[in-house]
Amino acid sequence: MIHGAFDAVFVAAVETGKIVFVNDAACRLMEATREELLGIHQTELHPKEDLDEVAQKFKMFISSDGYKETQARVYTRTGNIKPVLIASAERFEDNGKMYVSAFFKDITPEEKLKEVTVLQSHMVRKHLANILGITNILNDPSTSALVNKEELIQTLGRTAHELDAALRNVVKVAAI
Repeated sequence: MIHGAFDAVFVAAVETGKIVFVNDAACRLMEATREELLGIHQTELHPKEDLDEVAQKFKMFISSDGYKETQARVYTRTGNIKPVLIASAERFEDNGKMYVSAFFKDITPEEKLKEVTVLQSHMVRKHLANILGITNILNDPSTSALVNKEELIQTLGRTAHELDAALRNVVKVAAI
């Protein structure tokens, strides 16, 4: 069941922090072979700049029983950095040694969705607000006589082109 699990499963020895088991999903996540992952220290899964935080999280995972969850980043063997949600199960003993298991879920799609949402809410809405504001001025008889309509129409066209570029950017980011 664990070998075929959708999420990456890592088992590390509590005493050494070294990985003693990985499933196929862990190999796919880390873009590595089983042989490349077995025996490495669990900190080697993460970017160097995250190691202090990762060490604290590992201590939390091994210090108490129960389910724990956290977010982190992994550094794959091919140089990619991926955001993951890590859930740990209770420690367990086998042949007198203590181990901790952790399930890593690649949350890259969720992070991309957040990025698209931010782009959409900031970039697209900014241009849309400008277009609505200009059309309100042009449609309001009390202000339309006080403004240069040609200049507003040029600004409206420029803003529409900027909105088009922003939408193309959102689509580009969403496709990655």
